[in-house]
Amino acid sequence: MNKKSGFTLIEMIVILAILAFLTVGVLWLYENSQQQMRDLNRIENLQTVKTALANYFADNNHYPSGTESDLKILISPKKYIDTIPSGIKYQSANKNNSRACSSNCLSYHLGIQLERMDNEVLFTDDDVNIGFGGSTIDCGSIYGTFDYCYDIRS
Repeated sequence: MNKKSGFTLIEMIVILAILAFLTVGVLWLYENSQQQMRDLNRIENLQTVKTALANYFADNNHYPSGTESDLKILISPKKYIDTIPSGIKYQSANKNNSRACSSNCLSYHLGIQLERMDNEVLFTDDDVNIGFGGSTIDCGSIYGTFDYCYDIRS
């Protein structure tokens, strides 16, 4: 009796299919964890800018006027923060957060775009739009109807 040892073609296909399925699952988990880490970094950056703004307010009794390009005042002449993180959206506002202001601003709106819509901070943020003539600093809604912008107000 001559019995061949080894795998049949069907067994090899099943093994390859299982390996492919496991590889896709691992890659999906890896990409999700990378997105979560980038979002956590963005949230941390936003909190760092928020702290720098609070320190600026304590020294000056107002927040910087303007938009994110005007946040460079947090770096110089007095250093409240080392660098302004990329992706930060900022708009100074009057006291009740209803309009942008140009001097002696008593409030602000700060935001940053996140990657994942299942991030819990998106369900507890401010989701506000401020500005003149319908302009907005809200960084969300670029992925359809869901707002991926984590935004806070002072």
